[in-house]
Amino acid sequence: MTCAQCPSGNGESWCHGECKWAGGACVEKNPTNCCKGLTADCLACQAKMTTEEYCKIAPQTVGCSETSGKACCMAMTAQCLACSNDMTEQEYCNQNPSAAGCPPQDPCTLCETCGGSWPVSGGRITYFRDESSTNFSAYSEHCGGQNRDRTGDSTVVFAPQLCCKESSGSLLEVEAQAEKAANEAALLEMSVEDRSVLNASSAPGWCRLCDYCGGAYKMKGGSISYLPKGSSWDTNSQNYVRYVDGCSSSSATKGAPPPADLCCRDLKAEPMCRVCQGSCGGQFPSDQGTMSYAAGKQMQFSGYDTECAGSDAERVGGPDRNSLPKLCCQR
Repeated sequence: MTCAQCPSGNGESWCHGECKWAGGACVEKNPTNCCKGLTADCLACQAKMTTEEYCKIAPQTVGCSETSGKACCMAMTAQCLACSNDMTEQEYCNQNPSAAGCPPQDPCTLCETCGGSWPVSGGRITYFRDESSTNFSAYSEHCGGQNRDRTGDSTVVFAPQLCCKESSGSLLEVEAQAEKAANEAALLEMSVEDRSVLNASSAPGWCRLCDYCGGAYKMKGGSISYLPKGSSWDTNSQNYVRYVDGCSSSSATKGAPPPADLCCRDLKAEPMCRVCQGSCGGQFPSDQGTMSYAAGKQMQFSGYDTECAGSDAERVGGPDRNSLPKLCCQR
């Protein structure tokens, strides 16, 4: 008879002799070649059982799923901890949002300049040089203050930046560190104007504005806002700063149309943020500001319907503010 069988369902009082009670089960006092931790794999070894067999006897042991008896990985990540707590990763992350592997809350936002909780610039939204003003709602410098309506005239470039949290605090850390090094090298070759937009942090963020989505930023969430070409259009009429081509390490100013795409990292087959018409909702409930627009004009963009429903499609919003494009993110 093994130590595991010794109690015959009578608990600790029947575990004696060469056996001891540990982790809710009877195991050998002096096992050979077994780890010493009070975890499913160690205790299963001491009991001369498989981990699955041990978990059926003591399902609440660390490393066992409480209901299924399956063994869980032991890393301190959302995937392993969710398994140990018999939860889905989403359920675990809702309760423990800072756990490794969980998406960040409010990964990106719109600000006059990046900083604070959102130090990484993913580019600058459209500035309408030939209009009387460029309007948007965003946080102030260094992502401080309140997210409110802001207006700039045509005498100085004044448009919101896409500002994001660093992605290096997640399971993407190895990839993020390699990308950070590439970004630092690319900064040395940028123009002074472009570098001023992207110099808040050389670490990679969760989303970027790009010519098209690719590389680490393969999930499209929509596009920035723009106007049709007018008779006086030139490449600076509706200018923005984006990462070149498929979200490479190089950035430059460009004129719309065409607009830049909002490109995000892939997490659970969804982008971290979307462009939505008029309101946020669904899996993207966090309203992070209104993209730049020219007062009294109909703006063009690609994105999702109200409350982030439907699919990514070409849309027209304005002059009614309730139909303008918003940056909506996961929370």
